[in-house]
Amino acid sequence: MNKLTLLLLIMNLFTNTSNTAHSVNPFFKDYATPFQIPPFEEIKMEHYKPGFEQGMKEHLDEINSITNNKKAATFENTIVALERTGKTLDKVSDVFFNLLSSNTNDQMDSLVQEMSPKLSAHSDSILLNKELFHRVKSVYGSRENLDLNPEQIRLIEET
Repeated sequence: MNKLTLLLLIMNLFTNTSNTAHSVNPFFKDYATPFQIPPFEEIKMEHYKPGFEQGMKEHLDEINSITNNKKAATFENTIVALERTGKTLDKVSDVFFNLLSSNTNDQMDSLVQEMSPKLSAHSDSILLNKELFHRVKSVYGSRENLDLNPEQIRLIEET
């Protein structure tokens, strides 16, 4: 074995992407699966907590982007923007809570006890956000004058 081959083998040991510690959290990338089905074979227990934490951070950043918008509230920049928030958190929550209800274990039970209060506080910070409420209320109040289709009106009413 020559020095170059040995060096390449050693480098491969430290950069091996199949190693869980160095792999990308599957929740942080687009799913390369049919119909965007979660890649369950890639998802490990250690992916959930960082997924929840990153998902909550991204979600709040997206909410802040809506509430900090200096333009008047519109269907697009408020209701549609709000509907598009929280995708990473949704991905993690959908997988975790479905598995929790169907195939739980002690690690998942422990994580849900840790994350539930954080997820509740996160949800409250959005639902009780005054700036967001005022933007949604503004669009809701003018919904009859916005030339919206029935689905869009329903979305405003549900929001």
